[in-house]
Amino acid sequence: MVALIIDVLLLLFNIFKLTETNEVELRRLLFQATSYDRKVCPVRYPTDVTNVHVNLILLQIESVNEKAQFVTSNIQLICAWCDPWMTWNPAKYNNITELSVSHNYLWIPDVILVNSAETKYSGNREHYALILRHDGYVRFMFQDLWKSMCKIRAKYFPFDRQMCTIIIRSGARDKSSIKFYQRRLIQRHQFIRGEWDLQASYTELFEEKISEHMSNFSM
Repeated sequence: MVALIIDVLLLLFNIFKLTETNEVELRRLLFQATSYDRKVCPVRYPTDVTNVHVNLILLQIESVNEKAQFVTSNIQLICAWCDPWMTWNPAKYNNITELSVSHNYLWIPDVILVNSAETKYSGNREHYALILRHDGYVRFMFQDLWKSMCKIRAKYFPFDRQMCTIIIRSGARDKSSIKFYQRRLIQRHQFIRGEWDLQASYTELFEEKISEHMSNFSM
């Protein structure tokens, strides 16, 4: 009986070591044995466009600053896209189908808050890992506090109604290289800290003209 237990433990240990070794080899294949550049959009051909699916989750409105004219929102942003250079055959790596990857190794869409009330980038998203699937599907989710500018009129307080927007887009790339697709806006908590109430929320995809030669997709 003791020998049987020892054999089982040794077998489990060997399986663990095998999986660990395969993951090390897989990461070496993906991130060290290639000329992958995370600063370049992940496309096979220069004319291809990277399609990014965006899902914005509004966790809570933290505050409404009537004097400074901005709203602080607790948001969770989920971005998903396909990276054709980050694929592998799970059968060759002990059936590993996905990896947790640091942002230092993969391309990430440079999503910015256009109507930000802050001049300094928080950098919070850099602490979150990405999920990479064997077919090249990448999922990136991060949570942050966004301060967005909003023209607030409180003439008839507390009976005023305000329309505030959160506008996001790619910071450096236009629609020729990256295109956003909206999924949906989710409200986890329909309340605001303070005297305001959240009545409704929705998302809209529109094209914004930045210059004579560039245009972009915003939400």
